[in-house]
Formats: sequence, structure tokens, C-alpha cells
Amino acid sequence: MSKVYSVTIENDKRKKRDRKKTKKKITLSLVFIFLVLLIGGYFIYSHITQCVGDECNPILKPIVATIEPKLKQDDYLTNMLVVGIDTRSENSGLMNTDTIIIVTINHKDENIIMTSIPRDLWVKYTLPNGNTASSKINSAYANGEYQEEGKGIETLQGAVEDIVGVPIHYYVKVSLQGFIDIVDTIGGVDVYIPEYYKDAYPASELPFELQATCIPFYHDGKYCLFEFKKGTEHMDGQRALIYARCRLLSPQGDFDRAQRQQEVINSVKIKILSSDTLLDPQKLWEMYNVIKDNIESSPFTINDIRAVLNLKDEIDTDKVGNVVLDPYFGNVPAKYIYRPNANPERGYYIIAYDQTYEVIHEMLSYIMEYPILYNEVPVISIYNATGNYNLTRDWAAELKEDNPLIVINQDNRVIQNLNDQYTGISIYKFTEEDKTKTEEYLKNFFEVDEIITDTADGTKAYAGEDYVIVIGIEEGIKE
Repeated sequence: MSKVYSVTIENDKRKKRDRKKTKKKITLSLVFIFLVLLIGGYFIYSHITQCVGDECNPILKPIVATIEPKLKQDDYLTNMLVVGIDTRSENSGLMNTDTIIIVTINHKDENIIMTSIPRDLWVKYTLPNGNTASSKINSAYANGEYQEEGKGIETLQGAVEDIVGVPIHYYVKVSLQGFIDIVDTIGGVDVYIPEYYKDAYPASELPFELQATCIPFYHDGKYCLFEFKKGTEHMDGQRALIYARCRLLSPQGDFDRAQRQQEVINSVKIKILSSDTLLDPQKLWEMYNVIKDNIESSPFTINDIRAVLNLKDEIDTDKVGNVVLDPYFGNVPAKYIYRPNANPERGYYIIAYDQTYEVIHEMLSYIMEYPILYNEVPVISIYNATGNYNLTRDWAAELKEDNPLIVINQDNRVIQNLNDQYTGISIYKFTEEDKTKTEEYLKNFFEVDEIITDTADGTKAYAGEDYVIVIGIEEGIKE
């Protein structure tokens, strides 16, 4: 009979974090600041530092040369609120926020995270007069603005800060036409479409030529049908806006739209940061004028501009974490946010179980630490090849406590260990997807050197897991 060894897992060896007793203050934020500060700022900063004679500003130039620029930040994170205002020519008083995205720059880990708040999330917030209101979050800006002109963004920002639990350092408010003009100015963007997609867009919001030639679709008014084929498509401003805003026929409605908005913004960011854009003075000037006329932002200084320019070298812009606060938040359906039964007065809406948002704050703290791993959505199981029935559950409990972003499918399956073929801890990979951050984390957590892809030994993923961790027989796995 094979000898079986028990395992005791020590907390200090895992460097556990007591997140409940010491609430980690985190912040969310910024990438669309590239549009406001990087475009306009690049032009202004270049002009200041390269000027000669009477064109030089005698005050600004020495400041530019001596101060080390840093963006506002807390715990190494800078946050920016990006708001897309749904203003239409036929109703200039319409001020619903069609897009609400928090862009976070992690200066320590050198990555970027974009967090979308769906427009249908039901929230409570404070109005300019101090009273409390409840509505979908896309109405918070308008309600604040109606009560006191100029207070709309402050009202929305307060609601957002309550949800994510961190301060907003900057904000950018963009009109729909401003977005179209920016994309057209940079020569369009290349957007990757993961799968074939067909949706309807309100005809009244389209240019006349598109209204006249589109495939009509009727649903509480006239819509136009648009198709998007799988693969990378080069889009002009109008096409990119349509792709980012459609939701009528999307399986997950506004949640799908939030994901597409992040994809389009990421494509705009890539195009702006390209050398063809940054080294073209005429294009920079055109973008600056578009921003000046169509985008409103929080006040920023010359050092904010310089700090944003430095981000091009500081941040890995190829990897952007994406988060949507929808019923699938946390990669576990309806655990944090859910869709209640229909309410005629509210229409369609979603709401957080915990109205203090503390559990959402805690989950966001893990996502800020492992944003790419979160997007990889790893599913694992821990199989027991020792005969000790409690062993794998102990490991699963420790793993869940260390990182709840990993979904554990099974932790009680016992597999045969003929001839003691399983010794120590082995990690088997069964997915063809590239989950680099997941593998990096699992190897570090279980203290193994490699991921096994050869399953000639008969190991299987019985429930279709991405990774299977097999706990085998070995004296002194942990001491």
C-alpha cells in the first residue's frame, strides 16, 4: 500500500494578506487622459520646450526643466473618469451618460485597467443640494446638472467613487461628435472583432446618407442594421461609434456594449501612441482643436502633461485589463450584481447585492493586482492522488483566500495513483488559450517549475478545466 502523508499549509509561507482587517485603499483610472493631455499636451509641451526668442514663456520653461512630473495618485494608482454624453441634435437638452469608464494607471505594476459601469446600474447618490436620489447611474449627471448648472460631473463622480471605493483624480467628458472627429482626425482605427456581430442602431442618430441607404429594422422606431465580421476591421469615426454604442440585439445588451467600448478606446489609444501620429505636427494640431471644441476635462498642469508623455515609456500599453460591473463581475454569475424582477417604474436595471459596495471594493482590489489574470478567466480543479480526502480541500481553501479570481471547479475528486506515478504537486494544462499570467501565478503559488502539457500519463480534465493540479504522494510536500 502506498504511504500517505498529510500536509499542513502555513500561512506565513504564502505571505497571506488579511484584506478584511486591513482594507487596502486602491484607486482606479486613466487612459482617455491620453486623448486630452497627450494630444493637446504634446503640442503645448513641445511648443514650450522648443521655442526660441519672444515665443518662449520665461516662467513655464524653467519649471518644465526642473520639476519631476507625476500624475495625482494614491497607492501608486491614478484614476480618471471617462464620460460619454449622449447629446443629439434633435434634443440638445438630453444629457444621459452613454459611457462611464474608469481608467486606472498602476504606476507600480506598469499596467492599465479599464472598468466600465453599465448605464443601467441602479444607485443612490447625493445631489448638489445635499439630498439623496436614486436612479440608474446614467441619469446622475443630468440630475445634478438640472439642479445646479455645472454640478453634473461632480454628482456623477460622487456616485462612481462610492461604487469603486476610491477617489477620482481626473475626469474627461466627451460628446459623441467629439469621438467621431477624433477617430477621423487620426485616420481611423483598427478594431479586432472577436466574432461575427449584427446589431441595430437608431436611424435618427445617423447621417442622412446612412439613413437613406441602410437596411431598415423597426423596433419602437426606425433602426439601421449593421454587420461586423470576425477579424480586424479599419473603422472611421462613425463606424467605430456605431460598433461601440450598439446594444439592441446584443445577447447581453449594455454589458456587451461596455466591453466593445473598451476595445474601441484601446484601439484609439494604440493609434494615438503610434509614431505616425505623434511625429505629425499637422495631425497633432488638428486633434488639439478637436479636443478644445468637443471635450471637457478637469484642470491640469504642465507637469500633468509631462507625466502623461512619460507614460508612453513607463506603461506596457500592449496589455490592458478590462472589467465590467455587470452581473458577471468577478467571473461568477450574479454573485455581486444581479438583475431583479421587473419593476415598471424603473424599467430594466441591475443592482448590487451589497449597497455599501464593500465586497465590490474588495474584489476590485484583487483585480487591480492581477488584471490580466482576471481577463484570462482561468478555471482549475485540484485532484487528489494521495488518499487523504481533506488534503485537496485544504489547498483549495488556501487558494481561494489568496486569490478569488481563480474559479475552482472541483476540489474533491480522487484519482488513482498506480505505482505512485503522481509525486509532489503537478500542474497540467488542458486549454489551447494563452493564459500567461495564470500560469505564472499557479507556478508561484504551488512552487513548481513547469506546466505539464503532455498528458501521456493518462491525466484528464474531467470537467473541461483549463488546468488540473494533482496533489501526489511525497513526504514533506509542506512542512
